[in-house]
Amino acid sequence: MAQPGAVDVLRTVFADQPAPVSVVLWSGPDGTGGMTVTSVNAASLDPPLLVFCVDRRSSRLAALRRAHEVSVNLLGSGQEGLADRFARRGDPGRWDEATVAGGADHPHVPGARWSLLGKVAAVHAVGASDLFVLRVEQVLAGLPAEPLVYHRRAYRNLR
Repeated sequence: MAQPGAVDVLRTVFADQPAPVSVVLWSGPDGTGGMTVTSVNAASLDPPLLVFCVDRRSSRLAALRRAHEVSVNLLGSGQEGLADRFARRGDPGRWDEATVAGGADHPHVPGARWSLLGKVAAVHAVGASDLFVLRVEQVLAGLPAEPLVYHRRAYRNLR
């Protein structure tokens, strides 16, 4: 259990730390889904693995756990609307082929700076979150743009 006030202090610390904005998309037995995350990190180059965290209170968690295909899409400047769309609480985060490329086999965001496609290799309970390990099977280069970051509870561009 965290010390009294520790949660608020950590929330302030991490709000003050810029974080890249990504959209995770998936398809699986529950259909399609997506969510905005700011917790993506490289875990290994060989084998190619990345990690991201999802709060266990998320209504989208169960569908993501059962997903067959997953992509992590690193967003760029000008994609704030897309980040907002997949950040809405209570929304199932469904997508269709009008907004996502690759279909159910390889869903990814057209126009993202980078799209990393793969399968979930592991999920670990970590505090109040689940840490997902994604085995990257394909990397798609997108449009050149400055990274979109989240800083002090708002989207920002680096320039």
